[in-house]
Amino acid sequence: MTWAEHAQRPSRTPVWIVEVDLDWHDDPTIQPVNDDGTLCYRTPATTDQGPRAITQRTRRWQSATTRPMPGISAIPCVQSVSIGSEEIRLGRGLSYFGQATIELNDFVDDDRRAEDPFAGHPSRSGLDPEAGTYLGKLMARNPYWTGRPVRLIAGWATDGVWHPDDTQTHVYFIRDVQGPSQGKLRLTAVGPLQQISLNEAEAPAPSRGRLAANLTAGSTAAAIHDPVVAEDYPASGFLRIGDEVVAFTRTGTALTLTRSQLGTAADKHESDDALQLVLRYQSQPLITILADLLTTYGHAAPSLLDLAGWAVEQAEWLPAYNLSGTISTPTKVLDLVQELLEASGCVLWWDDAGGTLRLRAIRTVMPAQAAWGDALHLLGRPEVKRDMAERVSRTDVLLDLRSAALDPKDASSYRLRLVGIPFGESSAEHGSSKPKLLATRWLAFNQVTLATRAAYLISAQLRNGRTTIQAEVSAKDADLRLGDVVTLTSQDLIDRTGQPESMRCVIVRREPIAAGGRYRYALHPLPSFRRAAIITPNVHPDYDHSTSLQKEQWAYIGANTPPFFPDNGQPYRITE
Repeated sequence: MTWAEHAQRPSRTPVWIVEVDLDWHDDPTIQPVNDDGTLCYRTPATTDQGPRAITQRTRRWQSATTRPMPGISAIPCVQSVSIGSEEIRLGRGLSYFGQATIELNDFVDDDRRAEDPFAGHPSRSGLDPEAGTYLGKLMARNPYWTGRPVRLIAGWATDGVWHPDDTQTHVYFIRDVQGPSQGKLRLTAVGPLQQISLNEAEAPAPSRGRLAANLTAGSTAAAIHDPVVAEDYPASGFLRIGDEVVAFTRTGTALTLTRSQLGTAADKHESDDALQLVLRYQSQPLITILADLLTTYGHAAPSLLDLAGWAVEQAEWLPAYNLSGTISTPTKVLDLVQELLEASGCVLWWDDAGGTLRLRAIRTVMPAQAAWGDALHLLGRPEVKRDMAERVSRTDVLLDLRSAALDPKDASSYRLRLVGIPFGESSAEHGSSKPKLLATRWLAFNQVTLATRAAYLISAQLRNGRTTIQAEVSAKDADLRLGDVVTLTSQDLIDRTGQPESMRCVIVRREPIAAGGRYRYALHPLPSFRRAAIITPNVHPDYDHSTSLQKEQWAYIGANTPPFFPDNGQPYRITE
């Protein structure tokens, strides 16, 4: 039985299962008493018996209002689960971060729930087994929760039976633990993008080395002040010293320099001036740069990146995005990620339901996963909101950074300014200009076409402000995730003739109103572009034998008079 089928059964009971992986020593040689006489509970915080391998042990809890269910070992102490979903912002790049809040009920516990693996051992004979509470003792024995994964599993108990195959799992990472106090423990959990933001991760990382002596403008030899610190530096690369970038090779503390690199001029430098490593990417695919920034510098686990999905986006929609960029001062990782997303017309978000970071190129060619209409799907009438504060009538792009030492946010640092196409500025439309200036270190002078695309994508999406449609559906229709596409038809969404207009929209937010019963979705209409596409590759079949997805994704050239194609599909035409 599927999630949707369970949602329609009158006897079903919505249930939350919460799982947390905490550190643990899965080592049978560990003794119940440490060498110093303290009691051991096989957690890293309570074990002092020499180096031991650390593994994880899952703690599992379920809704407090649900009886224990066969087949699942979970303690019924979950008072509430609240999920604030991520929100995709088409035309913005990074999503708005989501987070989850979990509240657990505490209770008196006699340590027979395996929290003390040595319960009953003579070393415990003088202890009151009912002293303290379950969560209080759990926290005292394993106080390190930050960064650990937490899985929030929404499912059903139908006739008292748990159905593990018909569940929705939301993955987050613990940010904060409060309590237990007044019988409650409160967990706050976030996605990996917010972890990177909270940790203020930078790329490149700040370098510790300094000049051991003064350096003249013509000198090609220098030294790092400390031999231990010198080992932080690679054998070769680029350094920034003041406002100059130099190439270097290193042997021990000794540096051999090539001066005035990457558009900078040689200058004299003083002893103790910082030797900052420079981060460079040269002709790398967009997804390679993003992955390196998020994992190497943001310290996100590579397994959290949907690299297979990213590769599809790069191959199908971003093949020209082989980019170069130089970062000569430590810069927040997410600021660099945002620069790349805006320059490429992409969005990135944490898909808590899939447990992955998903990337998508903005485009109109996105097949719908479902169709929602007034009668069978929507609970109430959809609400349309327009935020004119986000209106963009024209996007200008600054590209081709003059020097690696210049401020990439300053317009004077760039050689070129691409002036975008204006939308809605005439007196018959909005009657005013509202330009956006996009400065990007990632595009060179020979990538004007990519800058043109970035400008067009942003303006086409936001020419009339940001339009958001809110719609509510029951649980049977609530299995769609962020980034999925819906064809929405309603009497409140009409064309110029007054007839209902089917709008293809991307889901940008999903939140439960009543878990297991009612859900609210926020959707953005897909941007309306000029009718343009990539000509269909020869390896594809002709129009009559192509799939519906191929017809949406590629351009087919055909006759310029009706009936066009046999199914009345309209062909493309080649223009200058």
